[in-house]
Amino acid sequence: RLVETKAQNPATVQAVQAAYDRTGIMATRAAWYARNNGGPSDVSSPSVPESANQLYQSILESADTSLRQLPLSFDPRTWHVYLDLVHQDAARSQQAVKQLAKMHSGNPIMLERLGTHAATAGDTESATQLWRRALVLRPQRALNVLELVRKRDDIDLLAVLPSHPIIFRRVTRRMIKLGAADEALLKQAAEEIDCENAETKKEKSECHRLASDIAFRRGNRDKAIEELGTAIELTPPQLALHLAYVKRLRENDRRREARVAAKRARVMFPDDNRFQRIIEDMAAEDLKAIEELPNNPQLFDSNDGQ
Repeated sequence: RLVETKAQNPATVQAVQAAYDRTGIMATRAAWYARNNGGPSDVSSPSVPESANQLYQSILESADTSLRQLPLSFDPRTWHVYLDLVHQDAARSQQAVKQLAKMHSGNPIMLERLGTHAATAGDTESATQLWRRALVLRPQRALNVLELVRKRDDIDLLAVLPSHPIIFRRVTRRMIKLGAADEALLKQAAEEIDCENAETKKEKSECHRLASDIAFRRGNRDKAIEELGTAIELTPPQLALHLAYVKRLRENDRRREARVAAKRARVMFPDDNRFQRIIEDMAAEDLKAIEELPNNPQLFDSNDGQ
């Protein structure tokens, strides 16, 4: 890394730090694959100078020696993955990834890393399997794996996600927030989130709120309102739920219910004036509609004489 850093001719202390950061083996490997496989090029990652490449070669030779002495050793085998930019043997790297995956079959963190190595090398099938296995072992890391998948355009998110309510709740909630939830994910999530079996009332309420968001984005507005109502019943004091509920009722032209819900929420949250403003806005809208009635003959039956 020192040789690579010097080769970039950094002129300041800050430039030295930035140059050094670019020489990490993961960044170096990713940049090498991008240049040689036509992947997204990172202009901040320079080519490895020949002097550094010779040093990498010595590391690889040491790893080979270690493996001959200790065939089940982890670290030397890992170098066969890191340094495929030196040995340039894709099959050798893939074999090392598969062997390491078996050795670390119960370690979700290592499986995530190995999945990243496989994805960098273009082995999307292995990456998908490794990330999926990591989630089976630890569903709580769903967002970590999601971020890894989102960096790739060639890996299907749904193929990575195993059937588990925690995984689909967390991933779908994040994707909705990012504005990236497509119909395939929403449809699958609607079947997977399993709100009734959430462990606590709070989790059930959050799940029904998510179910409401899913239904709304899929065009089922009545179900979206119903799910929000269920969420409110489970945890009535949540201000955000009541605001969302009133908003959804108004969007669905259920004005009378919206007014009743807003008045009820105004009593529950006397220090928040938003519900009072909503009630006043709705009253103003109703008054405006009444004032415009004579100017809109389509609102009347032509036979009623008015």
